[in-house]
Amino acid sequence: MTKTYNDIEAVTRLLEEKEKDLELTARIGKELLAHNQKLETTVNTLEAELKEANEKIIQLNHEVLKKHELIQILTNDVDESSSEAGTPTGLRGINLDILQRKVTCLEDENKQLKNEFAKLAHDADNSEEQEARLVKDIAAQLGMLFFFFFTSV
Repeated sequence: MTKTYNDIEAVTRLLEEKEKDLELTARIGKELLAHNQKLETTVNTLEAELKEANEKIIQLNHEVLKKHELIQILTNDVDESSSEAGTPTGLRGINLDILQRKVTCLEDENKQLKNEFAKLAHDADNSEEQEARLVKDIAAQLGMLFFFFFTSV
């Protein structure tokens, strides 16, 4: 009778240990789920920021293209106006100075837009890298949870 009693106690202890393990697994699962939800929120926010940055890049590219076309038109106009024989020399010089200042101003603005584009592209790359790290972290945590859960059962 003592052996049967000891066996029942051993089985009871094992059941209690398994129950504690199961409770711990459930708690860890809940914490991982909450953390996963936070990470998903962060990923969604980063994706929205990335989308905005990409749209801004597209807009800036369009503006740069239009300004480049304008520079080309103005440059062509300068070439054509300087080749006209009937224009007084003084007037041609004034027009050339005005157009040259406009070209310089547009070139400076073009440089500024290119710098802003480069910064936005860099920010977009950083956001994509951070998103990839977050996704990798979520996958690793879920893998650990499944490993822990299936090895403790």
